[in-house]
Amino acid sequence: MSRTGLLRMTHDPLAAEDEGLMPFAAALNTPVPFDWPPEFHDEKTRQQLRGLLDQPPTDAVFSASYIFSSGRPVETCDFALVDRRPLPDLGEILTYSCRRPATT
Repeated sequence: MSRTGLLRMTHDPLAAEDEGLMPFAAALNTPVPFDWPPEFHDEKTRQQLRGLLDQPPTDAVFSASYIFSSGRPVETCDFALVDRRPLPDLGEILTYSCRRPATT
C-alpha cells in the first residue's frame, strides 16, 4: 500500500534542487526520482516560489508543498488564499486559488 503525504516547501530544499538530484535527496533525506523535477516545477517556478516565501506575512495565506508517495517526492503543489470575508449567518468564506494545472 502506498502512503501519500505533504512536506512544506522551504528555502533549503528549493536551493538544494538547484544544485542537482543528490543535494536535493540529501536535503529531503530520501531518494529522489531521476526524472525530477516535475513538469510544472522548473527553475522559473522555483524562483517565483522563493519570492513568495520571502514576502512578509499578511492576511493572505500561501503554501507550497512537495507531495510524497511511498516515501519519495512525486510532485509539487501550491495554493493561495485569495479571498476571505465574513458573510451574515454563514461565517467566513474562504476562496483558494491553485496554480497547479489539472492533469488527466
